[in-house]
Amino acid sequence: MGRRHGEDERENYTSISVDALVNSFKNEMEELLKIPPECCIYRVPPKDKALRAEIYTPRVVSIGPLHHNKKELQGMEEHKLRYMKGPSTIPTGEAFYLSNEDFQFKTDLFLIENQIPFYVLNTLFQLAFPEDPPMKFLEDCVIYLCDNIIQIMDKSKLLRKVKEYLNKGHEIKHFVDLLRICHLPSALMTASKNCAKLISIPNAVQLQRAGVQFLKLGSSDSLLDITFTEDVLEIPLLVVHEYFELVMCNILVLESCHYSMDTYIGHYVFFMQMLVDTDKDADLLIQNSIIEDWMGRSSTVAALFNKV
Repeated sequence: MGRRHGEDERENYTSISVDALVNSFKNEMEELLKIPPECCIYRVPPKDKALRAEIYTPRVVSIGPLHHNKKELQGMEEHKLRYMKGPSTIPTGEAFYLSNEDFQFKTDLFLIENQIPFYVLNTLFQLAFPEDPPMKFLEDCVIYLCDNIIQIMDKSKLLRKVKEYLNKGHEIKHFVDLLRICHLPSALMTASKNCAKLISIPNAVQLQRAGVQFLKLGSSDSLLDITFTEDVLEIPLLVVHEYFELVMCNILVLESCHYSMDTYIGHYVFFMQMLVDTDKDADLLIQNSIIEDWMGRSSTVAALFNKV
């Protein structure tokens, strides 16, 4: 009887020890799986990369650590070293060489896997140009985005919005993050959590048949300034250009990895996917000056939204 009691005690003690070990292991795993807040450069989920690897993979230059030393990108490593040594080391014709691959070079700057922290770039800029004002690098970046990516937007207004974002205690993590910030309306530049539910809506043609009018929003600093009042749907101008799919897809990856509770761009893309379901939907929004098509065909616009 005493032995059986002792065995019961040992079994109970063993059970408690195993439970404690399991709980301890779970807690440790949860801590390990938590993404540190300073982490901001992510790998694209395999399922997304398998579908369209070309819009996530650098073709000319590796900027961050994830694609460093890749054989197909070694051609640009030599140029990096030359620029680090100074302008005098750059041979004649260098600018021409870069201009030949200008399109691919630009797209490589906005890939989520091909980033370096913004503060690192800003520090390097200040070391290279110590006489420039502290915000000069940010200003140059915003101007570049306006001229090449975020078409037809007031540069000074956009710069004020980005500075307002920084003044609220936020930081710019890298170029893809800066792109996302530029697309957010000022009213959303807080730490609030986005709990909005996604709902399906009819496409543009169906809404028009139901009596909805489409108008281009007169003045806006964000794609998200969409309003619906008294059967009038006002939507800011969207320029669909050669970078559109690449930019949106890489911002979406950043949001899913880093801003999972604030997927504002994801909600916008979902809304436009519902609205632009067919070529006729794209034609309708183009005719109403809501979409400016730089791709040349409405079928391309509709296909892009269905792919993003």
